Amino acid sequence: MKKLLALLLALVMVMSLAACGGGEDTSDTGDTTDAATDTTTDDRADMADTGDAEISDEQLTALAEAYNEVATAYNEVYPVAEANGWLADETTAAELGDISTMIDTFTTALTEDPSLLDGSDFDALPGALRELLPAIEEIAARVSTPYSAETAAIGDAEITQEQLTVLAEAYNQVAPVYNEAYDLAEANGWLADVTTAAELDAVGGTLSFIGTAMTEDLTMLDGSDFDALPGALLEFVPALEDLIERVSVPYAA
Repeated sequence: MKKLLALLLALVMVMSLAACGGGEDTSDTGDTTDAATDTTTDDRADMADTGDAEISDEQLTALAEAYNEVATAYNEVYPVAEANGWLADETTAAELGDISTMIDTFTTALTEDPSLLDGSDFDALPGALRELLPAIEEIAARVSTPYSAETAAIGDAEITQEQLTVLAEAYNQVAPVYNEAYDLAEANGWLADVTTAAELDAVGGTLSFIGTAMTEDLTMLDGSDFDALPGALLEFVPALEDLIERVSVPYAA
């Protein structure tokens, strides 16, 4: 979502245009692609001449081609998101709504009022518009399976279901060992030992963080190496086993 917002802001800056109306029914965008596709080169030249945008026929043609690529990609992903229930996900619905609003703005500019683009960098605009394509592809990958709250969170964190499963398995191996170590340490008075208490706190803090991320907010793990994280978590097990051996007898200063 943050990447998409950055792209949209960058596109608005290139356009020198403040787009509005983000709450529309995005399913109507399907018609805008046809409008752009049916616009001939001669028609676009006429529009350029009658508007205040001072855009050449060549620039308008390049912009229309970029528009058609983006609108087509959007029109492919929206029905899939709708069919798989992803419009119930606030993040996905907002992303699709923002892209739709941007497409609608270009539709109006290309078919009705080129002066909406007045002040834009017309040479840079097609490339900036095409930068939305990777974001649409990411949404397409996300919505290709039926919606659930769990997969929605996965989409934001850029972690796959397989990676999440492996991480959960590693967590479930470490957590019981930690609980055993803590209970023994507490029963035998080892929490009074500064070193032992610090070791337990370090492992417990890590487990608490990962547990919260997996059950409440996977974006807490953004930037992590999800392939390496399970192995790093399992490295706690030998240390905890050593700790269990230490605290299995009553503590004595």
